[in-house]
Amino acid sequence: MLTLSACQTRPLKYDHIQEGHWEARVLVRDQQEQRSFIVNLTINAVRNEKMRLDAVSTLGAHLASLVLTEEEVRYLVSSERRFYFGAPRPESMIPVLSVSMSPNYLHNILFEQPISEGDWVCERDKGGWLSSCQSSEEGLAIHWQERTAASRRFTIEHERAQVQVNLTSFQAQLESRPELFELSAPEGFRQFRLRE
Repeated sequence: MLTLSACQTRPLKYDHIQEGHWEARVLVRDQQEQRSFIVNLTINAVRNEKMRLDAVSTLGAHLASLVLTEEEVRYLVSSERRFYFGAPRPESMIPVLSVSMSPNYLHNILFEQPISEGDWVCERDKGGWLSSCQSSEEGLAIHWQERTAASRRFTIEHERAQVQVNLTSFQAQLESRPELFELSAPEGFRQFRLRE
């Protein structure tokens, strides 16, 4: 019985997975605006190629959607009826996560890949798991904790905000939805091109 229990709680290694679907609960502590909020996220991603995040409130109201490819980020913020598109730059993540960071780092975080750009320094724990990545240049730190089966928790720390993400489930296939990685401005939304 103990052997069976140990196998069921062994953490899943994401560093060899090519695509997946995650459900997550996110706590954002925005230091700049002195507020905290919780959102539920649905994440679909193909490693280093494309990603879609859909955020809903704890009561089920749609808050935002983001689609990221190598060339472009597109997202909409429902409450503001605004749609943004442009190059995937660090500033583009502020309305979504309250943190200025390259959207491409989301792939590193989800698939547990060390970030090798600039002055990033990443460390692994005794078991070989990625435990932290930090950049003093960017003022960012990412920490992975509490891995059990397909669930895990990580935090993104920045002077502007702290984001704690609890990944609660994982499927090794993408959500079956037509046009999953496409996002256009809904009718009545104002469109804004992100600065290059």
